[in-house]
Amino acid sequence: MQNSSVSWTAKWIASTICGGAQVTAPAPFFRKSFRLDGSVKSAVLHITALGVYECEINGKLVSQDVFAPGWTDYLKRVQYQTYDVTSLLKSGENAIGVILGDGWYCGYLAWLGRQVYGERPQCLAQLEITAKDGRKQIITTDSSWKTNVGPILESDFLMGETYDARREFPGWSSAAFDDAEWTPAKLAADPKIAIEPQLGPPVRRHEIIAVSPAEATPAPNKKSALIFDFKQNLTGRVRIHVKGNAGVRFELRHAEILNKDGTLYTENLRSAKAYDTYTLRGDPKGEVWEPRFTFHGFRYAEIQNGTPKFEVYVKKEGGELPRCSNRLSSARRTHGLDRRRAGFHSHSRVQHGRAKLFPPLAEKRSRCTR
Repeated sequence: MQNSSVSWTAKWIASTICGGAQVTAPAPFFRKSFRLDGSVKSAVLHITALGVYECEINGKLVSQDVFAPGWTDYLKRVQYQTYDVTSLLKSGENAIGVILGDGWYCGYLAWLGRQVYGERPQCLAQLEITAKDGRKQIITTDSSWKTNVGPILESDFLMGETYDARREFPGWSSAAFDDAEWTPAKLAADPKIAIEPQLGPPVRRHEIIAVSPAEATPAPNKKSALIFDFKQNLTGRVRIHVKGNAGVRFELRHAEILNKDGTLYTENLRSAKAYDTYTLRGDPKGEVWEPRFTFHGFRYAEIQNGTPKFEVYVKKEGGELPRCSNRLSSARRTHGLDRRRAGFHSHSRVQHGRAKLFPPLAEKRSRCTR
């Protein structure tokens, strides 16, 4: 990742779909195809969001950062990231795609509810390309981008993520993808806030904690649920390897401790649901899924299915340990996470090793305007 001063010509874009004060909306996908004549000498992507984003170019992620651009006081400023994407581009047809999550901007925020800063997530992106013959080309977010909603039906830091794999768009960020049924993106109002380069380290996956299905215990009073013990409180999310028919749904619930009867203790979560849901597409080879725009503080994870029998398995990748849970933290805080309360991770606002978890909040909530 690089940081530099940017002369922005891009426009803020958003989905035409908007959630409400108590209702979330599906995560919007955005894409744009473009052509490059000649070989690429260099290319950098400047990108940010009101909310959180994940970006792909020609089917490949531009970065391993999680929950970018991080949490700031969105009434005053937002941070942007700059990535070298030269290796992701090619001569001829290309495509760029962005997925947005509600994040801290318009998702549930502490005890304040939803839409504290704004009504829906927005994206701002500027791809600056220099060809080997010296020609320059700039691809920016504007009304020529197309948008749709797909498998991420809900994504929220407190409530969790709901994902239906039957609604996936295979190859959606590639140039060959047919987006004829997608609609034009909505030009969003300029928030008129400072757009600043990222000040601190990004949030990334930094540790994998493996738990085999053989170590799981049946959940009390449930015929189709297993409880996995990760042996420590952690901040992260569970990656599952499952197999079944299309439409079969798996639910993941999280807790820091168990009740005396062996069930999950969740009273401390109050109104936060903190569970993730995955609906299978029916791949006979099995499916692997990890939530994208949420995280949890937990030691125990319960996987439940609506059928009496289901299959959870461990897939070994290149001789590595089985991958069942990813722990998240800032790149500068890979140690000592257990000293923090599970449920939080450090993000980009780090000063002298201490993270500022609560920037100033808006006193008034916005209301959705179509």
